[in-house]
Amino acid sequence: PPSSAGTPRARRASPAKSRAPLRLSASAGGRGGAPAEDGGRSAASARGERASGGAKSFRKWGNKPTTMLSAARRRAASCYSAARAAGGAAWDRHNGRSGTGAACPVVPPPGTTAKKGGRRALSTSDSHTRPQPTALLYLYPDPPGGYDNIRYLREPGEDALPLAAEGGSAACYPDGQRLPAWPSSSGVAPPLPGALLGCVSGELGLRALLTEELGVELIVTCDEKEAREALGVAQVVVSQPFWPLYLDSEALRGAENLELVVTAGVGSDHTDLAAARELGIDVVEITQSNSSSVAEHAVMQALSLVRNFLPSRQRVIDGEWDIAGCVSQAYDVLGMHVGTVGCGRIGHGVLERMAPFVGPSGRFMYTEQHKLPPKNEAQLGLGKGAHYFSEVAEMVPHCDVVFVNAPLTAQTDGLFDRDMISRMRRGAYLINTARGRICDAQAVTEALESGQLGGYAGDVWYPQPAPIDHPWRSLSRGSALTPHVSGTTLSAQARYATGVAEVLHEHFVHPGRKRWPEVYNVVKDGERAGVGARSYSEEALEPIVSGTAMPAR
Repeated sequence: PPSSAGTPRARRASPAKSRAPLRLSASAGGRGGAPAEDGGRSAASARGERASGGAKSFRKWGNKPTTMLSAARRRAASCYSAARAAGGAAWDRHNGRSGTGAACPVVPPPGTTAKKGGRRALSTSDSHTRPQPTALLYLYPDPPGGYDNIRYLREPGEDALPLAAEGGSAACYPDGQRLPAWPSSSGVAPPLPGALLGCVSGELGLRALLTEELGVELIVTCDEKEAREALGVAQVVVSQPFWPLYLDSEALRGAENLELVVTAGVGSDHTDLAAARELGIDVVEITQSNSSSVAEHAVMQALSLVRNFLPSRQRVIDGEWDIAGCVSQAYDVLGMHVGTVGCGRIGHGVLERMAPFVGPSGRFMYTEQHKLPPKNEAQLGLGKGAHYFSEVAEMVPHCDVVFVNAPLTAQTDGLFDRDMISRMRRGAYLINTARGRICDAQAVTEALESGQLGGYAGDVWYPQPAPIDHPWRSLSRGSALTPHVSGTTLSAQARYATGVAEVLHEHFVHPGRKRWPEVYNVVKDGERAGVGARSYSEEALEPIVSGTAMPAR
């Protein structure tokens, strides 16, 4: 997608002192990182290029920034041309999506053999030819004002964040799952709490750990074309649900070296899980790392709709004092009936946070693949309990507020279409912090205009980033929309970045062992595992659209 003016599309090198909050070193107290003389460019130089309009697109390979015509790329192109001339056309590989051009060619080292799915296996006798391991981080762009100019409310540091755990425990989530832990055997300090880690320059706080300690070649970019080119050399791909790298079957088959796909957060539907199983590519997410963040956001959006908050605020900004106009569409949540489509960790968290608002006269309802055990069901909503419906269509006529907290699957794709919305109570509120494709964009727009929906709140879109002409961008009434930000607060970033570090350290230090928390697994060794076995049925792993679950972009 086009970058904002002045925003680098990929990681630019800058002096260690200008990136003090994130530069890591082997000592606990240090924040050194790669020195500027190792291929680094000064922040002033970068700013000067941008100001003069001469900035180029940079990304980081190892510790050295390179343009798209880097020496490494020229060498790869040269080797590829030689291989083609020698009859190696069978190794020709194209980008996983049409219309983006051919990807960076990958020439297999000597001693490699092809295996099922177009992947290549390295013979043990030639293990010395294994290329340097490479990790691709596909992250959202830096803020328009530049990474070094961020103004934090609290400066990153030990006191920047409230206790990251919930329930008063410094080590576990409320259900007993332990919090992500920075690799204990690492000599690199973790990033400072409260720092912006999810953007290109934040690098998830992983550069020192991966490049300096583990010797991994690191590619960090927000540009889709660059990312798809890098798929040809990457053993590991990390992206976030907020800025997903869509990996359909074609892209996965073309990524001949790919072993592991990591979601920095929760929700891995941007990866074709059926194809990953077939190809033996593991898929991992940092389970529960941002579940509470999303639940909070969903409840905030619901309260905003029911109380008519945003229109009332706009009247103040416009210089009005129209109390009657503000309250003519404002209600209390007290006594409302609230339903959730999906009752996993986020759905459970939503009901828990809504319980004080609905009060003793309100009711909770839920749908799930299977009815929860009576004990668990009775604990929903801080002990208020909830009524189970096997079908969404049976639940929504009873609800004043409906939350969508289900994964995107072939069964939930387009679930809230015209027919489903017509079954809802007139004037009900629909809050979707799950995935944009679950709600039909045009059906929601029409329902808001007719009054069938009292309001729609969304934090998720399809595709992402949403095109400028997306119908939800111009909704005139009853909406509370944000870009996909609910799960990437600074608090959540600290948790999921640490979890990614934990997974990658294990992957590169102990190849094949896979001793990260079992609950992180979505697909492992060709089978559903961990959270994947809990969240996805066999049918749910079917491609959402024939051949691909991903948008044509």
